[in-house]
Amino acid sequence: MFGSPERRAHICVKYSEIPELLYVLAGAVGISSLTESQLKEARECDFISFADEDYRSLKERVDGWGVHYRKVWKMLDDEEMRKNATMVAYHTPLIRLKETLPAGWDYLGMVRPTAEYSLIHVLYNSDSILAYQAGRGVMIGYDDAKEAIRFSVDRQGACVSPALRPYVEQKS
Repeated sequence: MFGSPERRAHICVKYSEIPELLYVLAGAVGISSLTESQLKEARECDFISFADEDYRSLKERVDGWGVHYRKVWKMLDDEEMRKNATMVAYHTPLIRLKETLPAGWDYLGMVRPTAEYSLIHVLYNSDSILAYQAGRGVMIGYDDAKEAIRFSVDRQGACVSPALRPYVEQKS
Protein backbone atom coordinates (compact mmCIF):
# COMPACT_ATOMS: atom_id res chain seq x y z
CA MET A 1 0.00 0.00 0.00
CA PHE A 2 1.28 3.46 -0.90
CA GLY A 3 -0.02 6.38 0.98
CA SER A 4 0.44 9.84 2.32
CA PRO A 5 0.40 10.06 6.13
CA GLU A 6 -0.49 13.75 6.01
CA ARG A 7 -3.58 13.30 3.84
CA ARG A 8 -4.52 9.76 4.88
CA ALA A 9 -5.05 8.84 1.25
CA HIS A 10 -3.93 5.44 0.03
CA ILE A 11 -4.19 2.96 -2.77
CA CYS A 12 -4.36 -0.78 -2.37
CA VAL A 13 -2.96 -3.45 -4.64
CA LYS A 14 -3.18 -7.21 -4.36
CA TYR A 15 0.21 -8.89 -3.86
CA SER A 16 -0.07 -10.56 -7.26
CA GLU A 17 -0.27 -7.11 -8.91
CA ILE A 18 2.83 -5.68 -7.17
CA PRO A 19 5.03 -6.57 -10.18
CA GLU A 20 2.71 -4.58 -12.47
CA LEU A 21 2.92 -1.55 -10.18
CA LEU A 22 6.71 -1.83 -9.96
CA TYR A 23 6.98 -2.10 -13.75
CA VAL A 24 4.77 0.99 -14.25
CA LEU A 25 6.62 3.05 -11.63
CA ALA A 26 10.00 2.06 -13.07
CA GLY A 27 8.77 3.44 -16.39
CA ALA A 28 8.87 6.90 -14.81
CA VAL A 29 11.78 6.71 -12.39
CA GLY A 30 14.03 4.02 -13.86
CA ILE A 31 16.03 1.44 -11.97
CA SER A 32 19.11 3.45 -11.03
CA SER A 33 18.39 3.05 -7.31
CA LEU A 34 18.74 -0.75 -7.44
CA THR A 35 21.92 -2.39 -6.22
CA GLU A 36 24.08 -4.52 -8.48
CA SER A 37 22.86 -7.70 -6.72
CA GLN A 38 19.23 -6.66 -7.28
CA LEU A 39 19.95 -5.99 -10.95
CA LYS A 40 21.68 -9.36 -11.25
CA GLU A 41 18.68 -11.12 -9.70
CA ALA A 42 16.31 -9.36 -12.11
CA ARG A 43 18.56 -10.27 -15.04
CA GLU A 44 18.69 -13.96 -14.14
CA CYS A 45 15.01 -14.67 -13.48
CA ASP A 46 12.33 -15.13 -16.12
CA PHE A 47 9.32 -16.08 -14.02
CA ILE A 48 7.51 -13.63 -11.74
CA SER A 49 5.98 -15.84 -9.08
CA PHE A 50 3.83 -13.07 -7.55
CA ALA A 51 2.19 -12.48 -10.94
CA ASP A 52 2.38 -16.16 -11.96
CA GLU A 53 3.74 -15.25 -15.40
CA ASP A 54 6.85 -14.78 -17.47
CA TYR A 55 8.35 -11.27 -17.45
CA ARG A 56 7.88 -10.92 -21.22
CA SER A 57 4.13 -11.53 -21.04
CA LEU A 58 3.79 -9.09 -18.12
CA LYS A 59 5.64 -6.43 -20.12
CA GLU A 60 3.52 -7.04 -23.23
CA ARG A 61 0.25 -6.96 -21.29
CA VAL A 62 1.02 -3.85 -19.22
CA ASP A 63 2.49 -1.99 -22.21
CA GLY A 64 -0.62 -2.84 -24.26
CA TRP A 65 -2.92 -1.37 -21.62
CA GLY A 66 -0.65 1.66 -21.37
CA VAL A 67 -0.87 2.31 -25.10
CA HIS A 68 -4.67 2.13 -24.98
CA TYR A 69 -5.06 4.42 -21.99
CA ARG A 70 -2.44 6.91 -23.25
CA LYS A 71 -4.49 7.25 -26.45
CA VAL A 72 -7.66 7.76 -24.41
CA TRP A 73 -5.88 10.35 -22.22
CA LYS A 74 -4.78 12.32 -25.31
CA MET A 75 -8.24 12.08 -26.87
CA LEU A 76 -9.68 13.65 -23.72
CA ASP A 77 -7.90 16.89 -24.60
CA ASP A 78 -10.82 17.42 -26.98
CA GLU A 79 -13.90 18.79 -25.19
CA GLU A 80 -16.20 16.94 -27.59
CA MET A 81 -14.57 13.62 -26.77
CA ARG A 82 -15.10 14.20 -23.04
CA LYS A 83 -18.82 14.51 -23.74
CA ASN A 84 -18.98 11.49 -26.08
CA ALA A 85 -21.39 8.92 -24.59
CA THR A 86 -19.07 5.97 -25.18
CA MET A 87 -16.14 7.77 -23.55
CA VAL A 88 -18.30 8.72 -20.57
CA ALA A 89 -19.55 5.15 -20.19
CA TYR A 90 -16.09 3.57 -20.16
CA HIS A 91 -13.70 6.26 -18.98
CA THR A 92 -15.46 8.41 -16.37
CA PRO A 93 -12.55 8.30 -13.87
CA LEU A 94 -10.11 9.48 -16.55
CA ILE A 95 -12.50 12.22 -17.63
CA ARG A 96 -12.73 13.43 -14.01
CA LEU A 97 -8.95 13.38 -13.71
CA LYS A 98 -8.47 15.24 -16.98
CA GLU A 99 -10.90 17.95 -15.88
CA THR A 100 -9.40 18.21 -12.38
CA LEU A 101 -5.66 18.10 -12.98
CA PRO A 102 -3.75 21.08 -14.34
CA ALA A 103 -2.08 20.76 -17.74
CA GLY A 104 1.19 18.88 -17.88
CA TRP A 105 0.09 15.46 -16.62
CA ASP A 106 0.71 12.44 -18.87
CA TYR A 107 -0.58 8.91 -18.63
CA LEU A 108 2.05 6.42 -17.50
CA GLY A 109 0.24 3.12 -17.07
CA MET A 110 -2.29 1.17 -15.08
CA VAL A 111 -2.56 -1.76 -12.71
CA ARG A 112 -5.42 -4.08 -13.53
CA PRO A 113 -8.34 -4.45 -11.15
CA THR A 114 -8.77 -7.56 -9.04
CA ALA A 115 -11.76 -8.99 -7.21
CA GLU A 116 -10.58 -7.11 -4.11
CA TYR A 117 -9.30 -3.79 -5.51
CA SER A 118 -10.17 -1.32 -8.24
CA LEU A 119 -8.04 -0.42 -11.24
CA ILE A 120 -5.19 2.01 -10.58
CA HIS A 121 -4.37 4.71 -13.13
CA VAL A 122 -0.82 6.06 -12.85
CA LEU A 123 -0.01 9.52 -14.24
CA TYR A 124 3.09 11.66 -14.00
CA ASN A 125 4.40 15.15 -14.50
CA SER A 126 7.81 16.74 -14.03
CA ASP A 127 7.53 16.70 -10.23
CA SER A 128 5.62 13.63 -9.16
CA ILE A 129 3.55 10.57 -9.89
CA LEU A 130 -0.16 10.30 -9.20
CA ALA A 131 -1.72 6.92 -8.45
CA TYR A 132 -5.51 7.17 -8.76
CA GLN A 133 -7.85 4.45 -7.57
CA ALA A 134 -11.61 4.58 -6.99
CA GLY A 135 -11.79 8.34 -6.57
CA ARG A 136 -8.65 8.59 -4.39
CA GLY A 137 -5.39 10.01 -5.60
CA VAL A 138 -2.00 9.63 -3.98
CA MET A 139 0.93 11.79 -5.01
CA ILE A 140 4.22 9.93 -4.98
CA GLY A 141 7.47 11.82 -5.32
CA TYR A 142 10.08 10.39 -7.66
CA ASP A 143 12.42 9.65 -4.74
CA ASP A 144 9.61 7.85 -2.89
CA ALA A 145 8.83 5.80 -5.99
CA LYS A 146 12.49 4.78 -6.30
CA GLU A 147 12.52 3.83 -2.62
CA ALA A 148 9.31 1.79 -3.03
CA ILE A 149 10.81 -0.13 -5.94
CA ARG A 150 14.05 -0.77 -4.07
CA PHE A 151 12.22 -1.78 -0.87
CA SER A 152 9.87 -4.15 -2.74
CA VAL A 153 12.75 -5.83 -4.55
CA ASP A 154 14.68 -6.10 -1.26
CA ARG A 155 11.70 -7.61 0.49
CA GLN A 156 10.26 -9.90 -2.20
CA GLY A 157 13.37 -10.53 -4.29
CA ALA A 158 12.99 -12.96 -7.17
CA CYS A 159 9.22 -13.02 -6.67
CA VAL A 160 8.95 -9.51 -8.18
CA SER A 161 12.35 -8.47 -9.57
CA PRO A 162 11.87 -10.10 -13.02
CA ALA A 163 9.17 -7.46 -13.67
CA LEU A 164 12.05 -4.98 -13.93
CA ARG A 165 14.07 -7.14 -16.31
CA PRO A 166 13.01 -5.22 -19.45
CA TYR A 167 14.54 -2.09 -17.94
CA VAL A 168 17.67 -3.99 -16.92
CA GLU A 169 18.04 -5.29 -20.47
CA GLN A 170 17.51 -1.78 -21.89
CA LYS A 171 20.24 -0.48 -19.61
CA SER A 172 22.75 -3.14 -20.70
